[in-house]
Amino acid sequence: MIRIPGMPLLPGTTFRDITKTKYPKPQSLMNYKGISMLNDRKPPGLVDPSGMIVDPNCPPAQIPSVYPPKVGPKLPPWLAYDKQVLCFNAYFKETLQEVYHAPYQVRKVKIFYYLEDGTMQIVEPKVLNSGIPQGCMVHRQRIPKPPPCQTEFISILDLNVNTTVQIFDRVYHITSCDKFTRHFLNKSGIPVPDPVDEPVDPTTEIRKRSAIKVTNPVPKKHSFAQFLEYDRMVLKFQGYWDDRSEFGDVRKLEICYYLSDDTIDIKEHFPRNSGREGPTTFLKRCKLPR
Repeated sequence: MIRIPGMPLLPGTTFRDITKTKYPKPQSLMNYKGISMLNDRKPPGLVDPSGMIVDPNCPPAQIPSVYPPKVGPKLPPWLAYDKQVLCFNAYFKETLQEVYHAPYQVRKVKIFYYLEDGTMQIVEPKVLNSGIPQGCMVHRQRIPKPPPCQTEFISILDLNVNTTVQIFDRVYHITSCDKFTRHFLNKSGIPVPDPVDEPVDPTTEIRKRSAIKVTNPVPKKHSFAQFLEYDRMVLKFQGYWDDRSEFGDVRKLEICYYLSDDTIDIKEHFPRNSGREGPTTFLKRCKLPR
């Protein structure tokens, strides 16, 4: 901008330099040990945890690490372990009260440990038609150890195959891990045992037994198939009813069974000169229960 001499710095008293074509942005970053940061920020290592300023020429204090001396990465964790996650397969037992013949339920989860900041996340893979809410069980965060060490946080030294870890009043049994996790722990000097078998879930076995289909199922028929096949086909049987009580006698009956709809009716046969008249229906046509 061009300013007129003797004029106050007010709007309208300055003019843009039309000859200027480039407007470079000033550099505000500095490079400290291969790390880019703002100029107004102090590089790490210049201030110790107690708040005292340390001489920049002195080397920063060494942080305890699982790597041997002079072997660990020189970069900070958020750069050295960026996007590197340890994955463990685990399970926990959940007691049940309303499922018959199933005192507990085995729920399988995955434990993720993020190396860049020491946070953890627990996710339960979704199972189709499981009937329980599944997904993220513990959101990503630093998880404290159970009492009496609640002031400390869980680290990679507490996670290994064939071990148990308590996270928020729930005990997880670690059974296996992926190849990257096994290689990383072995490289760090932590031996990793062989994978162990997971227990059988009683509720899953009950679902499998209930879902078994009949090998030779009865073929379904159309609702009118019986009627079309046995229409006007009747089975007739001759019988009698012995009603020889004080004023009774033997009555002759005709039993008809209709194959079209499995119904039965009974008609009474009046002999000649018996003195009886009226309808001969003894039992109205219906489905006769046993």
